[in-house]
Amino acid sequence: MKQSASALLPILRSDTQGEILAALFTSPDGETSTTELASRLGVSSPTVMRELHRLASAALLNSRDVGRVKLYHPNREHPLFPAITQLVEFTYGPQPVLERELASVAGIDAAYIFGSWAARRAGIEGPPPGDIDVLIVGEPERRELYAALDRAQQELGREINATRLDPADWTDVSINSFVRTVR
Repeated sequence: MKQSASALLPILRSDTQGEILAALFTSPDGETSTTELASRLGVSSPTVMRELHRLASAALLNSRDVGRVKLYHPNREHPLFPAITQLVEFTYGPQPVLERELASVAGIDAAYIFGSWAARRAGIEGPPPGDIDVLIVGEPERRELYAALDRAQQELGREINATRLDPADWTDVSINSFVRTVR
């Protein structure tokens, strides 16, 4: 099945390519196996293997063998490393960066990206998103939540607008048109 070009970064062949680049280039350790990456992204291992091979052939990725497993990581010495990292963080970075930063915040039941970034990610054409809208469901400690969002904002280089909802408000769609829209 032929995939269409990415709406977030149209110079890429597919969203899968963008997701793979984001998984590798936005992670602090940035090292993963084909199987782990395929599982995390919900994509077939052969598809991930092809993309990793293309990137490694272009010297954008390095790899190392650990037993029978090959682990891939970005080649930080490649002259395009800073540019690719910046492109990926701006386009595909919000989801993995927010997942990483919010994972350590106690009291979050769920988090959802919505708005223009989510629309581009869903393939709806339009101008590049200027900010990231995030819905936080739960009762996290405010200081801890906003510290995590500030770290993500600094890394992504764009504003993050967070809306927090109590879990009861998230489940009662009858009274809240915002919740119906985000759902």
